[in-house]
This record gives sequence, structure tokens and C-alpha cells, in this order.
Amino acid sequence: MIKLFSVLMLLFFVGSAQAHIVNHEPKDPDPCLNLAIPYDLCLQTIGKEWLERQKKNAPPTLESRIKQLEEKIKKLEKELDSKTS
Repeated sequence: MIKLFSVLMLLFFVGSAQAHIVNHEPKDPDPCLNLAIPYDLCLQTIGKEWLERQKKNAPPTLESRIKQLEEKIKKLEKELDSKTS
């Protein structure tokens, strides 16, 4: 009886540990990651579309964000000057 109980407890612990494994696969995985060809060659051929999607969906760089904000400031200053004149 004790052996049966210990086997059941062992199975319970093993089963509960496996149930908590989480697989964090990205939504758009890198197609060149596990291929047996050079990575840069893969990005030029097979992974070209993936690389373009990554660049398109990437957050803006700091320089481009500063430029956008400066343009908004100039636009707001012009509107403010036209209203006060």
C-alpha cells in the first residue's frame, strides 16, 4: 500500500511539473535560425520577407522620433503665432 501511494505521489509531482512548462514562441519566428546555410545568405534569400517585416514593425529610432517631435513643435508654434497675430 505504501509503495502504491508513493508511486501515485511521484506521478502526481512529475505530472504537475510538466503541466507548468510554458513555450514562448514568437508570433513571427526567424526562418533562418535553424537552417544549415550562412545566416546572412538566408536573410538575402529565404528570410528577405521576414527581415522586411521586422524593419517595418520595429519601433522608431530615437533620431526619427526627435525629428517628428521637432516638426510637431514647429507646427504648433506656427499655429500659435497665427492665432496671436
